[in-house]
Amino acid sequence: QRLGRRDRVVFAYQNERRDYVPMFRERTSSTHQGEIALERIRLPRHGRVRVRGAFNVSDADATDGDEAGGVMDDSDVSYHGFEGGIGGRMELKRSGRWRFDGDLAYDLETRAYDSKRIADTYHYGRNDLLNAFEAGLRLAYRPHWSLRASYRIENNVATLGTNAPPSSDSGSYHVNQIELAIG
Repeated sequence: QRLGRRDRVVFAYQNERRDYVPMFRERTSSTHQGEIALERIRLPRHGRVRVRGAFNVSDADATDGDEAGGVMDDSDVSYHGFEGGIGGRMELKRSGRWRFDGDLAYDLETRAYDSKRIADTYHYGRNDLLNAFEAGLRLAYRPHWSLRASYRIENNVATLGTNAPPSSDSGSYHVNQIELAIG
């Protein structure tokens, strides 16, 4: 939705249902995400800037049907959290039908696991914080052809609750991703 000549606002809702194979059906879940984004376009050098924020809620089944004596023995991977990000794109060079653009983006995501099961060592009291940075370059021949190369770094830090053994793998990870897209 336009908010004038140079500004747009976007409201989005997403519902996702994940059905896992029978061996892991306790992880089957429904996720709801609401998002708002503000974008300023028509900046110098055909640039644009976008800021977004979102809230996620994921509700996992957390049971696979083999509970003995009513004891809940499965992981509960339900969570909620915020996401936010800022990104922009700018034209670096133009010659006839050729365009050369650069883009940058930063994302921040939080995830608080909702497990109430004290025996769920890796999800009870767990909180994750993800930081991601992406840079890309795009070469385009208008109107039909483009090539974009990008590099993305993600760093997720997971903090487990007090029930996790000190030597356990917390679920933290680091990702280096290189992408080449032809369109």
